[in-house]
Amino acid sequence: MIKLLTLLNALSVAYNTAHHDTRNQAYFGDHEFLNAYSGVFTQFDLLIERADFLGLKPNQPEITKDAAAMVNIPTDAKPEKLFAILLSMESGLCGQIERIEKAGTCSCGTCKLLDDIADASETRQGHIKRRLMVA
Repeated sequence: MIKLLTLLNALSVAYNTAHHDTRNQAYFGDHEFLNAYSGVFTQFDLLIERADFLGLKPNQPEITKDAAAMVNIPTDAKPEKLFAILLSMESGLCGQIERIEKAGTCSCGTCKLLDDIADASETRQGHIKRRLMVA
């Protein structure tokens, strides 16, 4: 669960970074979509609270430090590169959720929360794939 929290936090940072680095002719559409960071952060917040309720004692400063280290966005990245990085991170997020659920260690409520996070991620992945096809 801690690895998933770190991935989700890193994804929020990556979306926020990409949101503020958007500069091209597709600026308005990209900038609007990249507002996803607020929703991703909300998911992170819900999951870290759940982890705490379950007694996992997540260390948020450590998670944030590890998440920041995971975000590897070059300062001169073109929009297509930014979206490719986000797509890869989203895919990793869903993969981590699958591993947790296959292990059979989460309650019905926690699995529902994870499913909601995976559903939102899959939707974002669809939008990113569509965006990359247009580029």
